[in-house]
Amino acid sequence: MDFHGPIRVGEAVQYTSPRLAHGSHTLRVRVTGERNAQSRAAFVSIDRAEVYVN
Repeated sequence: MDFHGPIRVGEAVQYTSPRLAHGSHTLRVRVTGERNAQSRAAFVSIDRAEVYVN
């Protein structure tokens, strides 16, 4: 799934997966786009990920 969201959105659900079968699963985050040439650093921070098991 590709997800494109605005920068710096706080306290907002960005993605909820469908119910998954039991077993191992992988979540991959890939950053695309261009870094501002005047910036000394470029990074992505995942603020919170919640996993619920029923």
